[in-house]
Amino acid sequence: MSELDMMKLWKGLFFCFWHSDKTPVQTELAERLAGLLQQMRPAMAQLYWAGLLATLRREWFAMDHHRLDKFLMLVRKFVAALLARLADTQWDAAAITSLTTQLPLQQQLIPASSSKSLGLSYHLADVWLQELKQLPSQQQQALSQQALLLLLEPFVAVLEAAGEQPLLGRIKEAVFDVLVCDITAAAAGGDVDEEQSLAYCAGRDAAQLAALLFERGASEGVRARNRQVLYSISNELERAAGKRRKLAAAAADAAEQQQQQQQQYEPDQEQQQDAPSTKKKKKKKKQVQQEQPLQEVQPQQEQLLPQQEQLQPQPTAGDGCQWRNAKEQQEAE
Repeated sequence: MSELDMMKLWKGLFFCFWHSDKTPVQTELAERLAGLLQQMRPAMAQLYWAGLLATLRREWFAMDHHRLDKFLMLVRKFVAALLARLADTQWDAAAITSLTTQLPLQQQLIPASSSKSLGLSYHLADVWLQELKQLPSQQQQALSQQALLLLLEPFVAVLEAAGEQPLLGRIKEAVFDVLVCDITAAAAGGDVDEEQSLAYCAGRDAAQLAALLFERGASEGVRARNRQVLYSISNELERAAGKRRKLAAAAADAAEQQQQQQQQYEPDQEQQQDAPSTKKKKKKKKQVQQEQPLQEVQPQQEQLLPQQEQLQPQPTAGDGCQWRNAKEQQEAE
């Protein structure tokens, strides 16, 4: 399918969504349209995503406040589907480049002729990190340094080239200030090592991102106000990275001290466990020593008993006659 054919297709899809009524119907239709993005081949997905942005850019001025919310919801659904597709590719650099830094996103963020459609650029900046944080933690953890920089590249390009001051401020606030706050909050809260959020990856690569922004701000042809914004974000990221390093070093020192204390505590605990057993051994030895004299006395007593029996006088037959004669004399008297 050619680019022209895709634009014709999106003309019909746009008015199909325009006439959809009631929130449940609009939500279902938006999810179905966005879900197609994950099922297409790379070249078709690029055309489909680019056709959506170009159509919304062209028709943005005609939207009234009654229909604006549902189109903002449509953009959010597409951003979520786009990031999910990139996550399924394990954040492949070529896939990210084809869907973000080339035609689809980078050029559409900057209106070519009129500022009437700046609202679309504002909304893309608002939802980009929000939907990235909604991905499962495992997919966020898989973000490499190169992938994160490529995902932020369209917004860096806008900061470098856009002439609209409100757009510069909105991208700074919605994208980079949020990153700085997340990095600082995660570091201060002790969650830097938690493998659960974009803040870990951003904190890990904050210094590289700060260097990139500084380099782009120093490029020739950059306007003074654009350079000022780029330098400001670079300084904030550098401070956040420095704070993260300090807190990480303090946490490492605390963990090392705790490990040393635990190593010292374990021998003391072993000695305390050995002490009762030593006391028991001493007590048992004392009992044995007390029992030994008793055991020695008993055999001696057994040896003396026969000797005592031998020493006692044994009655004889003569003794019995003498006793009987004495008794008879007493009776006669």
